[in-house]
Amino acid sequence: MQTLVVTGYGMVLHRRRYGAEHRRWLARLLKSQWLSGEVVRSQQLQALRRVVDDAFVHVPYYREAYARAGYQVGALQKTEDLSALPIVDKEEVRRDPRAFISERFPARALYEGHTSGTSGKPLLTYKTRSCYQRNWAFQERVRSWFDIRFRAPRVTLNARPVVPPQQHEPPFWRQDLFTANWHFSVFHLSAANLPAYVSAMAAIAPVEIHGYPSAIVEVARAAIELGESRIRPRAVVTSSETLLDTQRELMERAFGCAVRDQYGCAENVVWVSQCAAGTYHSHPEYGYLETVEDGKPVLDRAGEVLGTGFINPAMPLIRYRLGDTMVVSSQESCVCGRSFPVVTQLVGRTDDVLYSPDGKPLGRLDPLFKGLESIVEGQFVQDETDHLTVRLVASGPAERDVADLGGRIRDAFGPSMRVTMEFTDSIPRTEAGKFRFQRNLVQGNVQRSLKA
Repeated sequence: MQTLVVTGYGMVLHRRRYGAEHRRWLARLLKSQWLSGEVVRSQQLQALRRVVDDAFVHVPYYREAYARAGYQVGALQKTEDLSALPIVDKEEVRRDPRAFISERFPARALYEGHTSGTSGKPLLTYKTRSCYQRNWAFQERVRSWFDIRFRAPRVTLNARPVVPPQQHEPPFWRQDLFTANWHFSVFHLSAANLPAYVSAMAAIAPVEIHGYPSAIVEVARAAIELGESRIRPRAVVTSSETLLDTQRELMERAFGCAVRDQYGCAENVVWVSQCAAGTYHSHPEYGYLETVEDGKPVLDRAGEVLGTGFINPAMPLIRYRLGDTMVVSSQESCVCGRSFPVVTQLVGRTDDVLYSPDGKPLGRLDPLFKGLESIVEGQFVQDETDHLTVRLVASGPAERDVADLGGRIRDAFGPSMRVTMEFTDSIPRTEAGKFRFQRNLVQGNVQRSLKA
């Protein structure tokens, strides 16, 4: 019965995601990925102009905000002109999402969507069916980079509740017969259940494994421990969490293929994914990606992510602050041959950046765990400006690795950072089943001390 439910839901999603618009966009995307950098930049500027001008005329929020900023239709002549327009924060959209809906689209033509609410406050969005189909055209383009074809057997590990929470015996997975996609529960990944997960995936022989890196790595670790070498997908595609270097290395060792990461959002403003060469690219036909520091554009160093989406004219989000941090390169060349903007680092959520007591931002800290074989999983929680709680899940005696980790933390944060190590059987996930490697509980205090 549960398989029929999953298949039925898969059919609903298929009808929403695929169709004439999807085919049209996919055909276009398979050609546009090989355009020259000059043409890519020209087309992106044209898309920016259309989105901004249309929003100014037809969207209540932008009509008021841009009038206050002195904007006139046609004023956007180059991408740099975008920085004169106001930044949109999530709270503004959350407070009045209908103010961002274009008057050109009747309510009956729109689907309601919700973000996963990492901050604990889900956000309501509105989209057309065309938006869904355009979005999935980008997903299919990425799959084409790894010769993954539609309806090839796939495995997905994300937050979809495919089996009851109270279930204690396998199977903890269900097949969507319509798309040949097997959905594995991320909420039943215990040590007792992992051998069943590994055995099932070996029998399925998926061409692609897709999902949360924190979930896939658990299966990878179990596969190595069990000596299972039959799980050989063409690619492991991770999303929705910050991919750690240690996770990538372990998954590639377990599954014998490249791990390729991607970054997207329910608001449909930015799409970033790794090509076969391993370079992170922002897809220029999807939206315009900015990174800013104190509101000013920056390149080649970490900045807050702002996105302007091109695929959802029903609810355009322009200079929308996503709450994440990236490093965008000033270079746009890659051996893959695509002239797409290059992202050199996905740092993570803004509120996950940790700081030394003297105010130095430290970004991603997963390299501190490199080579510590006894540490299965760890989490940094900055609960005071000069105190760090480090939660650890160990596979056995860990005294030497903990001592090494303590030294690395002192080197990174400085000698005045107080550190508490806590061992635990597991590290709690969010309600959506996601793992947060770093958590800053005092970011406001840190930022205020920097400005003082």
